[in-house]
Amino acid sequence: MPKPGDILFYENYKFDDGSKKDKLFVVLNNADVDTPCLVLITTSQSERYTGVKQGCNQAQKVFYVPKTCGEWFQLDTYIQLPRIFEIPTGELLDGKFKHIISIKSSISSECLAQLKNCLKKFKDDVSERNWKPIFHS
Repeated sequence: MPKPGDILFYENYKFDDGSKKDKLFVVLNNADVDTPCLVLITTSQSERYTGVKQGCNQAQKVFYVPKTCGEWFQLDTYIQLPRIFEIPTGELLDGKFKHIISIKSSISSECLAQLKNCLKKFKDDVSERNWKPIFHS
């Protein structure tokens, strides 16, 4: 079961426009059968994020993790905020995604805390349904 900070590798993730590409997601909550696994999508496409600094970049709606920051990402990575994706936990448990989604690694607890603190700046953009499992409020 994924836990907060885990990095999920999603093979051939289907985007809204129908295109598919392997993607990495960062897990935000402890999911259970009644709570979906809440994740943020990442990108290594830097052209949108010129001039960002490591960590929270509120104006660009991104949390930047340079590849030199840890061993979690092989490329400079931008965790996109505040759009939260839901992966039904039941589907993760029953093996439907067994060969599609896997846990690749985990970010450090310090990096996860910084990411969550950054996400708090977008409280008005996150549904209450998703806010509570992430922040236990």
